[in-house]
Amino acid sequence: MTPEGAIKNLIMDYLNAIPGCYARTVQLGGIGGRSNSSKGMADIIGSYKGWALAIEVKTAKGKLSPEQDAFLAGWSIRGNGIAIVARCLEDVIAVLKHTDDRWIIPGRKVNHTQGGRG
Repeated sequence: MTPEGAIKNLIMDYLNAIPGCYARTVQLGGIGGRSNSSKGMADIIGSYKGWALAIEVKTAKGKLSPEQDAFLAGWSIRGNGIAIVARCLEDVIAVLKHTDDRWIIPGRKVNHTQGGRG
């Protein structure tokens, strides 16, 4: 398993254990080269307590492609959703905690930076 895959699995286990959260991984490739995603689509798509949720999983040194950046920006700005670049499970936990604390303003980007945890 890749390092990104291990992070993704931790995040999925966490998300699907939360009441009010539904998350699925986006499949790339698939049978006959088919996928359920378009270029740049986030690794994890779902909902959290009524908010649309998109998570792009990256390692500490991973960088967003221009397509991934555009997808997350569109998701958070035009879609009024939560867009996260997660380099670890703690990144997701922190953003969702802020959502619970009502710190998120609809249409504003959330944790959508290249550096993640700095």
